Amino acid sequence: MTVYVVTDGQYSDYHIVAVFGDKSEAEKCIELYGDGNIEEYELGKRAEDVMWWYAKIDDDGTMIGQPRPQTGDMWEPTSWAPPGGIRYAFGTTGTRDRGWHRGVGRTPDAAIKSARDQMTRSKAERAGITP
Repeated sequence: MTVYVVTDGQYSDYHIVAVFGDKSEAEKCIELYGDGNIEEYELGKRAEDVMWWYAKIDDDGTMIGQPRPQTGDMWEPTSWAPPGGIRYAFGTTGTRDRGWHRGVGRTPDAAIKSARDQMTRSKAERAGITP
């Protein structure tokens, strides 16, 4: 089931005006309220279906902090995500010779593996080993 959330404001002023089960009612609310946006959300998802973990490692493979959970569109799988829901996020940052690598996965272990794979790929690219 889809719910339609009428919101207004930005940053610290952002707030929910109302929630509707019918999009036409949400549109009518905006007409009456005079401003706002409609955000659509699906109900009935399991937490495991929307939860992503990310892990961050240094260029020598040392964990930076602990794997942390995230939710939301930023972490949802995309067409380029390989089977199993493991993908890379952001890539290498920092200096050319040293940086950190962030990996994303459905579990903490998958996120760590993704970050380590990203580190290995980045090192190989910098060494001219990969195309």
